[in-house]
Amino acid sequence: MRGSRDLEPIGRDVDEMLARLGMPTAVDLAQLVADWDDVAGEPFAAMAEPVGLKGGELVVEVPDGAAASLLRYRVGPLLDRLRDHFGEGVVESVRVNVGNRKK
Repeated sequence: MRGSRDLEPIGRDVDEMLARLGMPTAVDLAQLVADWDDVAGEPFAAMAEPVGLKGGELVVEVPDGAAASLLRYRVGPLLDRLRDHFGEGVVESVRVNVGNRKK
């Protein structure tokens, strides 16, 4: 029988497996949601909500087509802010979807 001294943390292995599958680590997504208002800045912080992150693509949801049109033209500065905050490779693209969520 193995003792508690033989236990090994698996967090690093899980993060590596998720990265190979193109999925964010739990820390990446949780941190992105927690820091969204500060990292995204305006107008994204007021109009959009992060709803997914997979394979480097961040999906944000907005309440209507007008907000989607505005934000699609402002994705470049958002990507710059996200790279500055999280580093290269975490968020490489942004998809703006119209949904029924209210900010």
